[in-house]
Amino acid sequence: QPVNDARIIFLGDAGSGWSSVNSGADGNFSVNLMPGTWEVMVSPRLGASVDWNGNGAYQVLSLPESNAPQGAVLDLRVARRASAGTLLGKVARPDGSTDWGSYASEVSVEVSGGPGSVSEWKEVDANGSFSFTLEPGRYELKVFVGSSLGYAAPKPRVATVTAGGIYDSGDITLLQMSSTITGTLLDDEGNALSGFYVYAVNADGDMIATLTGANGGYRMSVLPGNWEVAYETPLPFNGRPSPYLGGSPKSTSVRGGQSAQVSFIVEKTTRTVEGTLVTADGKLVTGLRTWVYARRASESAGAYSFVTEAYVDGLGRFEIMLPQVGEFRVG
Repeated sequence: QPVNDARIIFLGDAGSGWSSVNSGADGNFSVNLMPGTWEVMVSPRLGASVDWNGNGAYQVLSLPESNAPQGAVLDLRVARRASAGTLLGKVARPDGSTDWGSYASEVSVEVSGGPGSVSEWKEVDANGSFSFTLEPGRYELKVFVGSSLGYAAPKPRVATVTAGGIYDSGDITLLQMSSTITGTLLDDEGNALSGFYVYAVNADGDMIATLTGANGGYRMSVLPGNWEVAYETPLPFNGRPSPYLGGSPKSTSVRGGQSAQVSFIVEKTTRTVEGTLVTADGKLVTGLRTWVYARRASESAGAYSFVTEAYVDGLGRFEIMLPQVGEFRVG
């Protein structure tokens, strides 16, 4: 029978990105992809409650670079569930309210586990409620919330779903992010750096992220505790390597209702390093989708971070940017 509530996901190999498309009323779909190798997976369409799982529909699709464009026809088969139960609940603000209205798209719930290690997620309804139809089994229930709302998700819950049964997880109350981390990003000449991606991660795996403003400043609301703060350099629109180096994360600790400051001086790159990818006997490697990185030579093997990276093109060539002075290793 045609499945009209599926989302087909395509994950490309290095540098190819990803794409997705929903199935139509007749179960058909169409998508344009670049040549390369793609993993194909099927999951429920966002927000859909389904009586099937797509675990057995996984395929690997190879689209050759020669004689492009070429097409492919996929026959993806999902399995109907013989028996199922329901997992439901609500997501509440720290004050207990559940009326999310237009902000519902910022709050989502994921369930994972059960037979075949399924993974499904959906946004909550306007009143904060959610519901999943699942095969009997044990599942982990996680909540995700947009950092712009100023809330954080509590630790995951475990739910046991039985055939024909209903597991009500009740209200899952979000946590108030009462602390802040602020700072600025400047280059080594003192110029403000705008549009840089700054993020903070704690030991529980929670991550908060933002972009620097026109003055190079940023502000993030976080939970009290210990955080690792780092940044990523934006890539130029012309496809050239970034003119800035990445930096090592910085540790900070912040108490409830207080603020911590973490700032960075970002090194500019002035030297272009070009190279090619070859085999041990010196033969050029072409058609391989991969990337190269540079790290500081002073950092020991297995305990270093990348300062810059770049993709290798189809002809085995790469180009990275480094400071005028310094010793680096490329790999």
